[in-house]
Amino acid sequence: MSTLFDWIRSLDEDSVAAWANKGLVRRGLKVLADSADAHWACGAGEATARIDGFTQHIGRVGFEHARCDCPAQVTCHHLCAFLLGLGRHVPAAGTAENAVESAAAPDWRLLDSDKLGAALGAAALRKALQWLANDIEADLEHQAGSVSGTLALAEAVTVRLPAVGGLAAALCTCRKPACAHRALVVLQARREAGQPIPPLPPVALDADAGDKLAHLHGWLTSLVIQGWSGSGQAFLDQGEALAVELRQAQIPRVCAALQQLVALLRQDSGGAQDALASLWMLLRGLQASPPPRPLRELTGVHRRGYGAVSDLELHCAGVERWETAGGHHGFSVHFWAPARQAWLAWSEVRQKALAPEWDPDQALAQADLGGLALASMLGAPCTLVAGWVSANGRLSGRDGTRMQATHGQLRLPVLDNLAPLVARMAADLHADPWRLAAPAACSIAITEQGPLNDERNGGAWSMQVRDAAGNRVRLQGEVDGVNALVREELNKAQRLGMRISAVFGMLRIEQGELLMRPISVRWSGSAPWRDLSVPWLRTDKEKPG
Repeated sequence: MSTLFDWIRSLDEDSVAAWANKGLVRRGLKVLADSADAHWACGAGEATARIDGFTQHIGRVGFEHARCDCPAQVTCHHLCAFLLGLGRHVPAAGTAENAVESAAAPDWRLLDSDKLGAALGAAALRKALQWLANDIEADLEHQAGSVSGTLALAEAVTVRLPAVGGLAAALCTCRKPACAHRALVVLQARREAGQPIPPLPPVALDADAGDKLAHLHGWLTSLVIQGWSGSGQAFLDQGEALAVELRQAQIPRVCAALQQLVALLRQDSGGAQDALASLWMLLRGLQASPPPRPLRELTGVHRRGYGAVSDLELHCAGVERWETAGGHHGFSVHFWAPARQAWLAWSEVRQKALAPEWDPDQALAQADLGGLALASMLGAPCTLVAGWVSANGRLSGRDGTRMQATHGQLRLPVLDNLAPLVARMAADLHADPWRLAAPAACSIAITEQGPLNDERNGGAWSMQVRDAAGNRVRLQGEVDGVNALVREELNKAQRLGMRISAVFGMLRIEQGELLMRPISVRWSGSAPWRDLSVPWLRTDKEKPG
């Protein structure tokens, strides 16, 4: 068990910044350095100070018990100065003044399982147990007795359980004193340590998710009744809004399927029929009891569950700019990881309405991952020295990620025959018909290339190509927005008589046809790859003449 003074002595700039912020800590340190006349007093289980003309006090473990009489509404730099400076004035460990202090609540490691509800909050504990039952977990990190857990839901949250201070000193970036995130990290850490936790409830969707799925059922029913032609823009806008609600309800897989359907309906694409069938089957699977597949697979909650990796060699295949009909825009950088035999991607995205000042092109020009500039990742291998990768191939850019440039040649697996890849995609879909048929990243050797044509509705372009085995693939994209740059690059190259020797992009199967969204190409007689949506990004020596 920890006393107040034990906890005070354990505080450092990082822990105080996690509670306040780095700016307040910097101001607090400056005030502390300039406050030679500050008054400090430590009694039995409490401490006070007078800094910069204001009085600070704390009598229990936990940041929420620190008080300052300055006009600030919540946190202030005086409290940061107080907590960081107090360590030099509290009694030393083992002294009589320290011994008579009232103890903090029992540490979470020592609590009996049946007392966790009282310590963590009954509602928070119930929610955390339901998350565990549904295989929703935080990524835990252990260091010097402390535990940190990062949970990627609608927004990433981080919980810190310090080595000293117990639950009273725990912090969560959601800023709530008792939350399900904190309860989840405690349960996971106890389980890892072999300590008991309460029994898990049955696997089930929560009430909010159930309501959103009922709304989706109604929307799809209306769509089927009124047909493609009867679904106007306002109805499709409702679908976009519902997709956002599904993501917020922690059902990202359904959100992605609905967004795909709405996008195809806006394009008046025949692929909307397949997308509707996939979404309907996914919805029926989620409404079945018991579900036909593990619930986390159907909801997609683990699509961004990251695991730590180190010394992972990466080869950059392409960079793309993109935007969605729902008002988001951003960029993605795609890598081949030979050790994993898998494609990985690192992305940044913003909602235009909420971040109008964010420019993806400017962000790309200044982008770096783990301290390595994007320009250094192009045309040569690099190494992810330390970082995190999700099960579905997403690279995290969180703090602690470290990248470094590597000498050598860029090596990408260019397929001569698409048939084995298509067979694997079909087998995966057959094994799990509820699977969202997401496009597969791949690079293909091209031996035959047709002209670039605008499609009938004028909103898209396409180009027929063949791989070395004669398999036909239709490159396809939109003619508006940032996608117009892809068409412009291909059209310009054709006028100059240039031919594609290889293409990297996202392959999908639609109504029995192979379609690809091209991201980068390699021209005949030119070794480097060229990014189609950001042709300016590579250095001049990498661009075709």
